[in-house]
Amino acid sequence: MKLFTAFQRQSGIVKVLLSTLLIVIFILVYAVFYYGRINSAADPRVREANELLLQYEKGIESDQYGMALSILKAMDLIYRNTEGYEHSFERGVVLNNKASVHLVKLETDLLNEVKVNRITMLETLDIAETYTRQAIGLYEQWLSDMGKLTRDEVEQRVRPTFTLGDPALEDVNVENVIQKRVDDIMLAQLETKRRLSVTYTNLGVIERYKGNLETSKKCYEKAIELWDRNYTAKDNLNVLLNQPVNKRSMIDRMFPPERAAELKQ
Repeated sequence: MKLFTAFQRQSGIVKVLLSTLLIVIFILVYAVFYYGRINSAADPRVREANELLLQYEKGIESDQYGMALSILKAMDLIYRNTEGYEHSFERGVVLNNKASVHLVKLETDLLNEVKVNRITMLETLDIAETYTRQAIGLYEQWLSDMGKLTRDEVEQRVRPTFTLGDPALEDVNVENVIQKRVDDIMLAQLETKRRLSVTYTNLGVIERYKGNLETSKKCYEKAIELWDRNYTAKDNLNVLLNQPVNKRSMIDRMFPPERAAELKQ
């Protein structure tokens, strides 16, 4: 009887393991299919830029500023020379990242008490400001042109940018690529105001370092106006005004606002 009970228990464990294994296999197969479909629909004309973005986000060490700028420069070149991407939101991302690299290097040097003379500091800030203002101009123009279009209107804009007979599109389902591009733009309509908010925050930092405190204040206020959950801009503004920085819970800092609200319930 004990042997039979042990056998039943072992049989039950095996069934659970088999069920779990089947679920895992299903998830893996689905993931391969799902992400494979997404990758197959990605625009091959800018595939190299997407690969460079992954390298930039995951493979660059914190002190490899030169390499980071080289990658961003290569990405920008691809977008500038690809029809439909010359004034895209992707270029705004690249330009703002260029500015951020210069700012991060400057702030890291200052925090580590590396001697930075005033001339070098202003030159770095001027470069960062140029990229930041270019990103702002591009984002604002993109939002004006594309920010309120319906899906059908976006598709009407996108479709002509995929030239018939383009060698880069020979081995792909062009219709799938077009629909994927439309999806990306529809998502960008929701995300680009937040990106623009972050860019104004960077500009506020630059103006603060330059001593233009009133302009810095206006930049932070504009950033908050664009995205009222830009806590970095709020904190920077409070510091600028000699006001206490608002404390936030660990949940607020770790999770997006919507998810944080759910966890607090």
